[in-house]
Amino acid sequence: MSTKDLIEELKEALQREDELSLDMELESLDEWDSLAILSVISLFDELFDKTVEQDAILDCVTVKDLIKIVAPEIA
Repeated sequence: MSTKDLIEELKEALQREDELSLDMELESLDEWDSLAILSVISLFDELFDKTVEQDAILDCVTVKDLIKIVAPEIA
């Protein structure tokens, strides 16, 4: 999966209409809330068959940080 594809998957999981980029800070996104965190955890489980703890998600500052959790080779 490419970075672009994963960003599109994250955009869909966050139900975001505007563009999403690697350097965007999660806290600046209107969509970033507890439901979004659960959606990202579910997405990572579905795409990568990897269970990610909520604390790991909460430690992320940018979209790139999220991607590094499950796909460091493409972030």
